[in-house]
Amino acid sequence: MFFKRLLAIGGLLGLGLIGAACQPAPSGATPDIQGTLQAEVSTQLAQYTPAPDYQATITAQSTAIAGLQATASAVPATPDDTEALRQALLARLGWPADQLSFSVGEFRGQYATGALNRVNETSGAAWFAVRSNGQWVILHIGQGIPCCAELEPFNPPTDWISHCIDSDGTVIQR
Repeated sequence: MFFKRLLAIGGLLGLGLIGAACQPAPSGATPDIQGTLQAEVSTQLAQYTPAPDYQATITAQSTAIAGLQATASAVPATPDDTEALRQALLARLGWPADQLSFSVGEFRGQYATGALNRVNETSGAAWFAVRSNGQWVILHIGQGIPCCAELEPFNPPTDWISHCIDSDGTVIQR
């Protein structure tokens, strides 16, 4: 694609130069055909070269760094935690064990989050849990906004759950 444009530009410039070469040169001046050609090609190519968007680059890098910092503070899952979470999810959902497909996304202190779906189904949901008195308690499973009453006693990280719905149905920022 680039080469087609370059050939088209070269063809257009060549036509322009032929026309320019037919014009009488000012008295005593020698036309600089090579310099004119280079200037025209540079001008044409400049419009195909994207200008750097420094602000977007800085924003993207800041977001990536923030994600790395959050991941750095995460605690790796132990096999015992993973199995305990699996059992807590099964108890909350009431599904047979062979129907649960789940993953742990992140552990952060006493909190855990991840995703789940029923085996052989494409749709799924997020889940959030807290370790309370040595047991994993499932705070919320779903795609929507959780109830504030479910979250208040445990105060999960606001970057995981930023809003909740109060008893009146009002969405509240946490």
